[in-house]
Amino acid sequence: MQSAQGFTLIELIATVVLIAIVSTLAIPAWQSSVQRSQVASDARTLSQAFTLARSEAVTRGVQVSVCPLSMTAAATRCGDDWQDGWLVYLGNSDNFQTDKRLRVYQGSQAREIAGKSTRVTFNPRGMASAFSSWSFCSGDHGMSIFLARSGRIGKIPKGSCQ
Repeated sequence: MQSAQGFTLIELIATVVLIAIVSTLAIPAWQSSVQRSQVASDARTLSQAFTLARSEAVTRGVQVSVCPLSMTAAATRCGDDWQDGWLVYLGNSDNFQTDKRLRVYQGSQAREIAGKSTRVTFNPRGMASAFSSWSFCSGDHGMSIFLARSGRIGKIPKGSCQ
């Protein structure tokens, strides 16, 4: 007589139960990790936009600005909401030609972005137009970015955004 090979029903049920328990514990930690990553990524991207604008202002000897992306088709003016993304362009007005755009950054993954400035302009010496700050939030994770008049950027992790 040959013995049957394979899994018994009890072994299969035990494996499914074990997978369900591990998944129940792992998914919240995974979601928290994704939120933390989204906030860090968006803060890093905005910091890179400021660094690019400052560098281009000094290199070209002209004013370069960063502002919220307008959701119009041509994107030739600054928007109102940093959540939609941001762009770097030559000049210091709210309206500009498309050939003056240096870089466009698409919308944020963070749940909320609050910025005190609607536009930051760097002069040819690399100085920012004003001290500004932005807060990025997603779930229980947040980060603040500060831009000093000198053009230096600081990042500070913050706790819950609730």
